[in-house]
Amino acid sequence: MLHTALTTAFFICHVFGLHVYMGNGDVRCFYENLVPGSLLKAKFQTAIVIDEMDFNQQVDFNLTALISETFDNDHIALRQQVGPEGETVFTALGNGEHRICLKSAISEPHVMLRVQLAFEISRLQLPDLDITQKAKSARDRIERLVARMETLRNEQRATKAREKAASKLSEFVHSRVLFWSLFQVLVLITSCTIQLRALKCFLQHHP
Repeated sequence: MLHTALTTAFFICHVFGLHVYMGNGDVRCFYENLVPGSLLKAKFQTAIVIDEMDFNQQVDFNLTALISETFDNDHIALRQQVGPEGETVFTALGNGEHRICLKSAISEPHVMLRVQLAFEISRLQLPDLDITQKAKSARDRIERLVARMETLRNEQRATKAREKAASKLSEFVHSRVLFWSLFQVLVLITSCTIQLRALKCFLQHHP
């Protein structure tokens, strides 16, 4: 729990949106520098239009999302088919420029796609080294304090246990002393009684 409370990390999130019009076979690309661990989320909302007006008839189309690493010979890191309302999630493993492309394929050449895009890029931001060292030092001090408090609690419990044992022993000794004292008194009383009776009988028989 201490580690969780004192180790701080947070996300820096960058969000932007735009919309593009795409005909059959068009390709639209965007570029973004990503660092390892960056999380890219892209949400798509697609509609069929003619002259920028919505077209309600059924038209077959495919929209493909491609993410390439330009710093690694244009290696394709992600290829995904996107529906009318879809989402692409990508985690960067390399450091450098990434190309995000959309490629369209439409069954009717006279219509176009209106694609609304929303990009969200999150980066895990770790605390500075100085803050980390201070947090570690504070955590160590707290752990030492907790250990010391635990030691004191153990010593208090041991002291209470010794005091309890001593009290029980004292009560036992006191009860035994009282018992033997009473026993001795009874013995003395009995002895005196017997001696007095014996002396009385002796005096009665020897006037």
